[in-house]
Amino acid sequence: MTCSRVPSLTLSSPYESVKSPSNRSAALPSAMHQGYVFGLSLLSEGLAYLSFGLVARWGEVVPSWIPIIGGRRVPPLAAIILATLGALGLIALWDPLPLALLHVGGIPLVEYSNGWWKALAAVATLPLSLWGPLLLALTYAYYKRRRGE
Repeated sequence: MTCSRVPSLTLSSPYESVKSPSNRSAALPSAMHQGYVFGLSLLSEGLAYLSFGLVARWGEVVPSWIPIIGGRRVPPLAAIILATLGALGLIALWDPLPLALLHVGGIPLVEYSNGWWKALAAVATLPLSLWGPLLLALTYAYYKRRRGE
């Protein structure tokens, strides 16, 4: 199993690297790895969807179709605290990435075989570094809109 170095994280790859030309098949990921990646995808999509609650009506009143709490008012302080903590967590997770891509601050990064792979990685992952600051901006707008309640 090979390890890839990502800023602030060490991730293990479920694929084995090919050691020799005679061994052309890499190991397929196990069901556990596939479930882990699928679960992380669902979690990140769910959390991103919750961000819309900061600008949508259902961020003020829980939709009536949700059992038990449907139709109740969302406490503004609870939404603000959770969104702020989430945004700060995203900033801590993703903001070292642009520094690593620019080789600033000694933050390690995966080595790429050429500049095109590095450019593709930057284009694909740099928008993630905007998620935290944009969520903070949404949280502030939500606070300003709901502060009188």
